[in-house]
Amino acid sequence: MHFDVVIVGRSTDPHESSVIQHFNVANISTVCIDQTSLWQYTATFSPDKLKLLVGETVISSCSLIWYRRHYDTSVFLMSKGEAKFARSEFSHTLVGALNSLTDFWFTTPEAMHRASHKATQLAWVAKDGRIDIPKTLITSNVDEAKRFLGDNYSDFIVKTLNYPFILDESGLGVMYTSRLNEHLYKCLEDIKNTPCIIQKFISRQYEVRVNVIGSQIFGTKLDMNHLPEAKVDSRLSRDYHDIRHSVIELPPEVASLSRDFCRHFGLRFGAFDYIVDTNNHWYFLEVNPYGQWAWIEEMTGQPLAAAIASEISLLIKGI
Repeated sequence: MHFDVVIVGRSTDPHESSVIQHFNVANISTVCIDQTSLWQYTATFSPDKLKLLVGETVISSCSLIWYRRHYDTSVFLMSKGEAKFARSEFSHTLVGALNSLTDFWFTTPEAMHRASHKATQLAWVAKDGRIDIPKTLITSNVDEAKRFLGDNYSDFIVKTLNYPFILDESGLGVMYTSRLNEHLYKCLEDIKNTPCIIQKFISRQYEVRVNVIGSQIFGTKLDMNHLPEAKVDSRLSRDYHDIRHSVIELPPEVASLSRDFCRHFGLRFGAFDYIVDTNNHWYFLEVNPYGQWAWIEEMTGQPLAAAIASEISLLIKGI
C-alpha cells in the first residue's frame, strides 16, 4: 500500500497526532510506525518485492518519511547486552527498508544524528562567530579540567554530552546540569571515566527556544527566574506551566545563524536553546534535531504543528 507520509516515532506522541490532524484535513495519507512496539508486532522486509510489513500494515511505497525521533524498541526477557543488540537490529531493519521505499525524508536520520553532537554544534557556532558560546571545555582529563576552572570553580557548570539518563537496578536516573560546588569539585576525578562539558555559568535574564521549521522560525522567551529550582537547569521546574512563556522577536543574527545551522547540517527542523544574560548578551547553548515543541504551541499559540504539516506538504508536492 502507498502512503504519502510514513511517520517513524511513537503512536502516543502528541507531536505526531497534532500534525496528523493537519494532514487529514489536506487529504494526505499517513501511517505511523511505533518503534516501541516493533518487537511486539514484528517487522518483515522483502528486498525483492520492496514490501515492508509492520504488524498488519503493509507499506510498498511512500512519498516521504518523517523521522520524528528515535525511540527504543521495547524488548523483554533479555539481558542488557542482548536488548542493545536486538534494538540495533530492529533499527537497521526499519531504516534500511524505508531507505529503499523512497529517497525523500523530512530530515534523514544520518543528518539528525550528526547535528545532535554538542561538540560539533558548539564548534560550528564558535567558528561562525555571529553568536557567542559560553566558555567551554569538553574533557575527561582531570588536570585539563582543573586548569580550565582555575580557582573560581563555582563560576562553572557541568553537563552531559548526550542523553542524561542512567539506568541501573534502582531505576532510571537523570543527570541534570549542575553548578560546580565543593562536593562536585572533589568528585572531579570521576570524569576520567566519562567525559563531560564544563561551561562558564551565565547569569541568566531569560532563555529562548527557537524552533526552525523549513523556512519558518519561531522564537519563545522562557522566563523562569521566579523558580529557584530551575536556576541552573530549566528541566528541574516542577511544571512547565510555571515558566512564563511569550513570543519574542529574534535578533537578526540569531535568526540567520539558526537557519544557516539547519541548512548546513541538512535539517528541516531544529529546536535551538539560547540564553540571554543580564547585559542582554545572547549565547548559544545547543540545538536538538529531535526536540519537543508541543508545549510551546500550547503555551504561546504559535502554529508549530501546522508549520511542520505545511512544510511536509510542500515537499510532497515538489516530489
